[in-house]
Amino acid sequence: PNQQARRALIALEKGFADSNFDVSKWAEESGYDSPRQLQRLMKQATGKTPEKLLWQRRVNEGEQLLSLYGGSLTVSELAYQVGFKEPSHFTKKFKELKGEIPREVKAAATDRNK
Repeated sequence: PNQQARRALIALEKGFADSNFDVSKWAEESGYDSPRQLQRLMKQATGKTPEKLLWQRRVNEGEQLLSLYGGSLTVSELAYQVGFKEPSHFTKKFKELKGEIPREVKAAATDRNK
């Protein structure tokens, strides 16, 4: 990615776990006047919309945390920790992007760590 895209991706990394971090906030943190500018940049640089990138980042972080700490966190706690306002939305996006539900990943992690 070019320098502008890198700056935007750094802003995503810094903000994704905040439940108030949305595409408008992301655009602002990246130095853009509007989400539309961020939309064009991300689509060109990654082929994905900012919304998709944000959901993917949150779900990927959730998957990693479930794999590492599955037994010690509830799915709800984890959902809030990675920036979702509602655990049910985390579960829905997780299933959409990973093909399984967080509870299944948590169970597998718990079994591995026994």
